[in-house]
Amino acid sequence: MSKTLAIYQFGPFRLDPSRRQLTRDGVPVTLSSRAFEVLHLLARQEGGLVTRNEILAHVWRGVTVEENNLTVQISALRRALGDLPDGAQPIMTVPNQGYRLAGQVRRVALGENALESLPGEPAAPPPGAAASVGRKPRYWWAGLAAAAALLAAIALPRLLHTPPNSTPSPAATPPPLSIVVLPFRNLSSDHGDDALADAISDDLTTDLAHIPASVVIARESADTYKGRAVPTDQIGRALNVHYILEGSLRAVGDRLFINAQLIEAPTGQHLWADRFDVRRVPVGAAQITIVRRLSSALGATLPQIEAARSLRERPENPDALDLFLRSRAQFSREESLQSMKAARVPLEQAIAKQPDYVDALAELGWQLASMNLEFNRFATEDDLAMAQKVTAHALDLDRNNPWALGAIGTIQLVGGNSSAAESSFQAAVAIDPNNSRAWFGLYLTAFETARWQDAYDRMLHLREIDPASPNARYHEVYQGYTTLLLGRPWDAVTLMQQGEAGFQYPVPGMATWDDIGSDWLFLTAAYVMSGDLARGRDEYAAISIVWPHRSLFRVGEYASRADAHDPAFMRVMDALRQAGLPDYADEHENNGVAATSTPTRHGDFDASPVSVPGVPTIDTPALAKLVRAAPPPLLIDMGVGVARPLGAIAGKFDPLSAESAQHFARELTARLGNSADRKMVVFSDGTYGWRSYNAVLQLKAAGMTNLVWYRGGEEAWARAGLPSDDVRNP
Repeated sequence: MSKTLAIYQFGPFRLDPSRRQLTRDGVPVTLSSRAFEVLHLLARQEGGLVTRNEILAHVWRGVTVEENNLTVQISALRRALGDLPDGAQPIMTVPNQGYRLAGQVRRVALGENALESLPGEPAAPPPGAAASVGRKPRYWWAGLAAAAALLAAIALPRLLHTPPNSTPSPAATPPPLSIVVLPFRNLSSDHGDDALADAISDDLTTDLAHIPASVVIARESADTYKGRAVPTDQIGRALNVHYILEGSLRAVGDRLFINAQLIEAPTGQHLWADRFDVRRVPVGAAQITIVRRLSSALGATLPQIEAARSLRERPENPDALDLFLRSRAQFSREESLQSMKAARVPLEQAIAKQPDYVDALAELGWQLASMNLEFNRFATEDDLAMAQKVTAHALDLDRNNPWALGAIGTIQLVGGNSSAAESSFQAAVAIDPNNSRAWFGLYLTAFETARWQDAYDRMLHLREIDPASPNARYHEVYQGYTTLLLGRPWDAVTLMQQGEAGFQYPVPGMATWDDIGSDWLFLTAAYVMSGDLARGRDEYAAISIVWPHRSLFRVGEYASRADAHDPAFMRVMDALRQAGLPDYADEHENNGVAATSTPTRHGDFDASPVSVPGVPTIDTPALAKLVRAAPPPLLIDMGVGVARPLGAIAGKFDPLSAESAQHFARELTARLGNSADRKMVVFSDGTYGWRSYNAVLQLKAAGMTNLVWYRGGEEAWARAGLPSDDVRNP
């Protein structure tokens, strides 16, 4: 039935639903069918709010989809529309509710009759309709039928023959991360596996929809291609997708062999493939294993492929979605400090372009918090404040976003609130059961509170749901940690050896202590605890060549307070002591490191010089005497806080940033008040590490006087048994 639809004007845009046409200043703007329907629905409200649920129910009629399908369509709309003349975005986000069009929206005219329209659009009554009600002739339908036949006779030639000078509408560009999972083919002679093939396709469709920024076509649409040989470009145009996942299964004996390929729809090019086999029975376990392996691999692969495509096609003018995907791709290759820093730049650019981009806000918050959690103190206080700000904004916009919940959980964990972090991570996995970051957070909350069995179970589950993770080998080592703490040292040795297979071991004299340093120590402890003391001592001898100045104190400071006092952890520390690791380092040891008058970046465990140019150096006996003087010195601790001298304050600034040091110097000046002549003693964890050395240089450059450097730090203070607090988390 035909219907006359209103034409809407908002800003420079004119929307004609009857012709399914959008123009900006008279120039056509190409939109996908879904994006057009979303925009039409927003326009009909004339600037009023349309909730997310209303849009999903209206635009995806009868089809269940994830909310990120709507998020991507909104992003696509914003990309197509561009900014308004005043720089504002034409589509505004109403936090935790929905969307509305900015500015004034007016109905300016009625369009032509439309054969199809969105349900619910009120039809304009014909002139005089009210007067003719109840006075229709008995055979009124006959006149309508005749009129319809006449119209069809006139219109049919036009439908069959396109005028020579007409230009077809350009095809809508598929959303960037759009994909359809075609029904998996059962290549076995046994049709009993048909149901398994369907279940794999169905589950993969659901899992891929949880990838941020993805648009995944519903199973009902994909099923129309079951058993049909249709060119990929035709499927891509019909479903408006850029990627196609196809696969097959074949039973041979008690094994199922799986083949899967990711194809670029327009070109038919194969972008990724996987081939593997699993045990055929039990069928439920086989299905879970297949789906998890494929969804895990594609979760890392798809953003990388799409980011590479955007770099090729839009190197100079990326939009917010392009930048988000480039950041994700950078980080999904490797979770390292360098990759985090590189991934931060495009994220900040994405948020600058689209301030209400929830996934980008959540991603930035998580990365900034993780720099502190995973790479210990490389994130500054400003970074953590920024993490809290952007994550809070993401949750204001969408309180049920699992990535934002995972980010706030990570921030809470950094702050030592393990209970709140656990709740946030649990909320994330309740929404997205396969959210690997939230599951890793749950592992950490259990590990940091010495709940070894919970930590073991959660890491096992993480490895099962994300087997193709770029961090899979680290996960295997973490599993080894918890296995050791549960009292199974030989099993721990096996897990850690498997996880470390292919690692490039550090060379002698290497200063940086990273994950491999901790892994190596845990493996050493596992050998000792399994009864192979000689092997354990050999391992420690190799470690001491690479890092000759490690101590049990410095190893233990990276544990939480709960871990450090747990019997299982103490047994690991005792095993390291048996292997030869000393309890403390010597604060007076001179490693021949030259002093420098400018702050210098070094590893967390680099040996420091014995003095700072122009600043007095003090040892433990002298400091113990100084703290009893009047007035006592102001103690500034740049360390972890495992043995913070009583009365010391935390040095919350970046010792490599002059600006950060100047800000902290102003805080110190305000704290000192009229006691400007009071000595300020700066120290860190111990003799090894440049944080306090650089901090003294920065504070001196900021104009602070009466500075003193305590080289021995927390380690020497603890060794002397002097009064201290343990302020570690939790």
